[in-house]
Amino acid sequence: MGTLEAHADSASPDSPQNYVVEAQELTDSGIVIYKYQYSDGSMMEVPVPPSEFDPLAASDSELKILGIPERPSVEPDLMEWEALMATYSNPTAPKVHDTGVSSATAKYGTMWGKSWGGYFVGAKQTISSKYVAVKGNFVVPYVASACDGQRRVAAWVGLGGVDEVNTSSLVQQGMGWCNPLVDGNTPLPLWQPFTEFAETEMPKGFCGYTDWYFSPGDVIYNNMSYQQSTNKAYFYMQNQTTGVVHFCNITHPQGWTFNGATAEWIVEQLHIGNDYFYLANYGSLTFTNAQAELGSNSTWVTIASQAETKFVTGIQEIGSFTQVPTLLGANGMSFTMNWIKGSY
Repeated sequence: MGTLEAHADSASPDSPQNYVVEAQELTDSGIVIYKYQYSDGSMMEVPVPPSEFDPLAASDSELKILGIPERPSVEPDLMEWEALMATYSNPTAPKVHDTGVSSATAKYGTMWGKSWGGYFVGAKQTISSKYVAVKGNFVVPYVASACDGQRRVAAWVGLGGVDEVNTSSLVQQGMGWCNPLVDGNTPLPLWQPFTEFAETEMPKGFCGYTDWYFSPGDVIYNNMSYQQSTNKAYFYMQNQTTGVVHFCNITHPQGWTFNGATAEWIVEQLHIGNDYFYLANYGSLTFTNAQAELGSNSTWVTIASQAETKFVTGIQEIGSFTQVPTLLGANGMSFTMNWIKGSY
């Protein structure tokens, strides 16, 4: 591998801050891997393919390097994958900004019964590596609430979030509304994608793309996995409406441990510690293609197929509902979240 760039110049106004960056080219394939060191100690790698790259014609090894979901061997999964890749648009390297907020002073909670609405599979209060990946689509809703910094909402998929034995075990990717992901930014009335290792860091702009936003009606595909052999989470997100796709892998920060006992599809009333925000009025948000991968046999399973399936309603402490999920659709992998009340 050849080194293209050693370290970012933090003095340049166009340079990212608070991290070290290195770019290495895989000469045989033309893929460039950008490496970023965050101030919390975690390392992010963003592989960027050459401009002429076509995932439909790519080798399995190239797909693996890039973190693109592997090519299924059976129908209808293969047909679904080909349709997804047909809308693929090659990414460029991100300009990453680090919030610089230490894990000791900024933590998002994982109290699932009070602030979450949606479904999870698996058994709470256990530790295992049963689920190693999670995927699902959602349609970006229109938000009726004003973005005043106090009304926020997030939708995401995750692994290991329903663990009251060790709350620092949730890894997630999704989108947040009216949430400033870059230190010093003013909240915007926009949906912005993020990644997070819960309880140990604040959310970060998805794979470093802090200027990536979604519009109401966009169909967003999520695919996230965790490999214990490398201690890395692999994030992949594609806007199927626009074709824009980004992906990366991140080593977990200190103080965080993986627990694959559960997989989740959630709309969340955000909070920092015990400080809750109002749940923004998002109307309704539909999840489809909600599946999890079993580590034992590398197969994808639907929510309804799992004996331990649970749903959470987003109940406030005073006993009123903030949001409610519908029953699962006939295919066992779709449901809609409905906003009921936003005050806390």
